[in-house]
Amino acid sequence: MAIVNNRMRQLRLLAWIEGISYLFLLLVAMPMKYWAGKPEYVQIAGMIHGVLFVLFCINALQVKIAIGATTRWLLRVLLTSVIPFGMVLLDRWMQSPQATETAETEAA
Repeated sequence: MAIVNNRMRQLRLLAWIEGISYLFLLLVAMPMKYWAGKPEYVQIAGMIHGVLFVLFCINALQVKIAIGATTRWLLRVLLTSVIPFGMVLLDRWMQSPQATETAETEAA
């Protein structure tokens, strides 16, 4: 159970980092590209966000396997990564006792 909690905590942390990079890309880099004519912000922030997104997806898949969750659970987690401020929703859901229970119930 400690390994599962550790993986869930790692997923939540990575979700926050990936989510903040997504917000930076949307709220800072994109306006700088179009309003200030500085496309290098999007190139740098986009690359960083892309790497973090891939790491988040891999980590979510690892957690799915570790807790024995369904594909529906994984899709719910991945959906939060494409919604701005989705990391807040994911964090609240992952902190609730229903997150692990839901995953275990769906797997049964």
